[in-house]
Amino acid sequence: MNDREKHKELFENNIKDILSSEELTKRYIELYTAFFGKEPKCIGCSVKKDYIRLKNIIFKKNIKMESEKYILKNKFKSKILSYKENKRTIRSYGRLINDDFAMKFIKYGIHPKLKEERIKMFDKLPKEKSDLHKLTREELNEMLLEKDLNPDDYKNKSEVIEALENE
Repeated sequence: MNDREKHKELFENNIKDILSSEELTKRYIELYTAFFGKEPKCIGCSVKKDYIRLKNIIFKKNIKMESEKYILKNKFKSKILSYKENKRTIRSYGRLINDDFAMKFIKYGIHPKLKEERIKMFDKLPKEKSDLHKLTREELNEMLLEKDLNPDDYKNKSEVIEALENE
């Protein structure tokens, strides 16, 4: 049984069933904590609103749960990140961001104001393409020689570029 099926099974129960069953309450709290980064303060007080919100996130929005290229540092996963796009503010919890959101957050983020500070919020960023592919093979060969590498060891331009980027 995958996670989505487990979640669906939990939400097949109504709120009263979840609150009356110790096992279902425990599963609900674990799921809530996984999505929102903290346990609900008072389950009895806010369960109806939180239940609906959690159910909507899981089933209606089809949110891609993890970014693959951008990995946010743990201390920012419970924070709300936002950026401006077409005079509209787009927000998401750090743990719910996808690659597209992360890229736009770095580029257009509201807080922190400096792009360098937003970049430091991530443990992992995708590699940026270098300008090496714009150079000729002869120029690349010269760069290899400067790094004490033999240009004859590389068959094509892409191998040369890879060697220079990894050096």
